[in-house]
Amino acid sequence: MFNKVIMDGILDAVRISAIAFIMSVTNDVMTFFVLIVLFGTLNFVVGLVADLRAGKPYSHRKAFHAFFEYAIAAIVITFTAAAARLIQP
Repeated sequence: MFNKVIMDGILDAVRISAIAFIMSVTNDVMTFFVLIVLFGTLNFVVGLVADLRAGKPYSHRKAFHAFFEYAIAAIVITFTAAAARLIQP
């Protein structure tokens, strides 16, 4: 049906369009991403210091749980900004 070269070109165009859209959205909310990274780092450091003072060892599971929460926050902000950009006339 479709030639492989044509299909690859179509998929490349779709990928480039999606990446360009996400980049334009992330430029709108870059300040929020910076705040998410700063608060995530602060949360990690404070939690680590609190655990070490309490005599608990470092836990990868607890650290990745905190990073996962901030990744979810970044994804929610990105999708909210994308929806706002699509709704904007």
